[in-house]
Amino acid sequence: MEDNPMTFFDDTSSNTTTDPDIPHYPILIGSDPGAIFAALPSMMGFVPDRSLIIVGIIPEAPHSTRFRVGPVVRADLAEESIDDAVRAMDHALCDMEDVRALLYCVHPHRDVAEEYSEFADEILDGRDMRVLGSWWATAIETGATWIDLESEETGEIAPLTNNPMHSHSAVHGAKVFSSRAELDHWLDPTTNIQPLYARTFVDSGESDKESIAIVRDAITVMETITEIVRGETALEQACTRRKVLLAIAALSRDERLHPLLVTLSVGDRAPIVRELLAETARKTRTQVRRRILALLSTVLAGNGEGMPAFHTLQRCGEELRRPSRAGEIDALTTLMRGHLWQGHMEGKSKAQMIRVAEHGVFWAINWGLPDEAETTERLRREFTQHYATFLNCLEEAVDWDAFSACVPSAPDLPDSA
Repeated sequence: MEDNPMTFFDDTSSNTTTDPDIPHYPILIGSDPGAIFAALPSMMGFVPDRSLIIVGIIPEAPHSTRFRVGPVVRADLAEESIDDAVRAMDHALCDMEDVRALLYCVHPHRDVAEEYSEFADEILDGRDMRVLGSWWATAIETGATWIDLESEETGEIAPLTNNPMHSHSAVHGAKVFSSRAELDHWLDPTTNIQPLYARTFVDSGESDKESIAIVRDAITVMETITEIVRGETALEQACTRRKVLLAIAALSRDERLHPLLVTLSVGDRAPIVRELLAETARKTRTQVRRRILALLSTVLAGNGEGMPAFHTLQRCGEELRRPSRAGEIDALTTLMRGHLWQGHMEGKSKAQMIRVAEHGVFWAINWGLPDEAETTERLRREFTQHYATFLNCLEEAVDWDAFSACVPSAPDLPDSA
């Protein structure tokens, strides 16, 4: 590697742009290929095998030998896959100048690694991205041997569970899959039980009864998250509760209040909301499942789980294209998915999550019965009672310290008394 550059992963809303409102938490990875190989599973969310990993790095002014990690893409060892990966990386870099790349190939045979590393080098060079080095290992395992394909230097892969990226992932509760296959099947629909179907869809903006029902659903979800945070309920147990999953399903499809699920994931609640959404996605079908996949991708991106977020968003897109008849909520889900996809391509997915979380708070503190509904006095009293409980739950369930760190002017909650 040229001049032995130091690399670091920047924990911000984007690896390609800087948001002044979001603090930087640089994670030093170093220049040792063994350390970088060890960090790849935490960067990607799974342990890559038979793959070429391209790490885009950007010079960090004014340090001539310090680089910031940009997009990290994985490709199958096939020319078409590598070409697609380089195109995605080029798009994500938004015409940034002086971008370099590092190549890490994982395959049992060196000749295969050399062939596709050289192919990637040519494709990258054609897009004005200079390759600083390429390395090969038969597998990403602690202590496995890596070889520099240019200098023949060798070394050992550092411990996979004792490096800065793994520590960062562990602190944030990031999910690391043992293989790409495990990631591929993580969100497969459950087939050994009857799927969950939420009540018949009604727009809460036009129905006073549905407005109250959605508030009750939100209370169920928020009380569950609070119980898990306090240690009163195990996450695994909550994932088996039909009432909780049905409440998530109903809340996720509401046109206005669905961002609240993202709000609840800010900070250390992210792994809780991730697992609840994933379990609901596995047990639901059609339009509700597609909406949950879009929300889950947003939560994953916000927690720094970029590869699972991207994979989930891809799956959402595939399933949106599949149905012969779109559901009532699919138009908004399609729009959401398009914006999220653009955010991933531009390296702004975490900033997008923060905006969605803000929307969740906005609708939560401005919720009310539809203006045009002919609401009875009994329903108004019922709404007032449930909404007061809703606001108390909101105050407990959201990690407001983490929210305030992301959003400069956190809102004041209305008086729930």
